[in-house]
Amino acid sequence: MRADGLAAAVALAPALVAALLVGRSEAGIIVLEDGGTIVGKFGPEDVGPEVISVRSLEGERGSAMKVERRRVRWLDPLAFAPTDAYFERHLDDPIERRWEPLRQAHIARRRAATPDAPTLDEDLAELLREPPLGEPVPTAARATVRAPRGWTNGVVDGVTMFVSRRGGPTGYPPRIHVFSSDAPRAGPADQLAWVTAELRAMAAGDGYEHEELYRLREVAGGADQVMVTRSYTHDGRQVRALRKISFRAGRTYFFAAYADARDFDQEVGRFWASLESFTPEEDRAGP
Repeated sequence: MRADGLAAAVALAPALVAALLVGRSEAGIIVLEDGGTIVGKFGPEDVGPEVISVRSLEGERGSAMKVERRRVRWLDPLAFAPTDAYFERHLDDPIERRWEPLRQAHIARRRAATPDAPTLDEDLAELLREPPLGEPVPTAARATVRAPRGWTNGVVDGVTMFVSRRGGPTGYPPRIHVFSSDAPRAGPADQLAWVTAELRAMAAGDGYEHEELYRLREVAGGADQVMVTRSYTHDGRQVRALRKISFRAGRTYFFAAYADARDFDQEVGRFWASLESFTPEEDRAGP
């Protein structure tokens, strides 16, 4: 497929227009004194007396992120989210809103064991009764993905769309879009350049940027590109998105999870969990 064919495929996805938990080794989280969190990869050898060196979620960042120990409240190199050990010590300390369901789950467990423990917030109780992600769903993209439980789904022009029922504080429901196109003859780097050019052209004015562009990661059968982007829509909304492009021999597969920039931080944990479940058809093929 030519570059203009790939561009047309990109244009199908409004996700591209508008814009954790996994059990792998060295899956680490740092909670800062101000309540911010950094999720990445680091091992004991990366934790120094003054600085912690954090690698990307994919482990392919060009350079390590340095975090001063004096800014750190708590860390765990084996978790992608705050654990019970964290909440035992810092239950009432401020932390990013995206971890509130985990805090409430901890409270619920304490309450079951201790009658005097704090009461579970009933607004979040429903979120804790079921696993955060639903079952794997085959998509029109010839790939499977697990979306957050309870989200609606449908297909428009070959794009499978998952949309939150709860909406967001800004009134703009978070969503995940998945689609694919025939793979062009060009390599992953050239394809990525075409996609980036299309995203820039579709954003309002010059309102498109890569916040995080992880190094292209070679995998069996192709390569994967993960990125976090920020763009402006023509109605003035600022949108942030977590994206993955899987370049394979037969097709190129796109995953985009996005939300209003003001809601993104509280959704990004769900987005990463869904992204980790995203499996192109060619990755499931037998030998």
